[in-house]
Amino acid sequence: MPESVFPVMLGHTPKYRDYQGVMSVPFQLVDDHCAQCMRNHGQTPQRLAQRGGLDPWELLAVVTDRSWREVMAMSAPAVSLELNALLTAQNRTK
Repeated sequence: MPESVFPVMLGHTPKYRDYQGVMSVPFQLVDDHCAQCMRNHGQTPQRLAQRGGLDPWELLAVVTDRSWREVMAMSAPAVSLELNALLTAQNRTK
């Protein structure tokens, strides 16, 4: 059975134009940070996935246990790089 995924959603504003990162992550990665999902969004990972997921900045904040305010000023390329590095590191530990 394939691993379930958590979607990454992009908006239609210019900030998303330079995002070249992943468009989904393993659901378990987000579920492992359920408490941060609740702090940042007041919703469980399951509910957020049902509603379309998180944008890359919100996702990065959750999976690195940071407030979304801490990552909102990051550039799209920086967010892409950090998310891709995080997933690469996670894949190495499997």
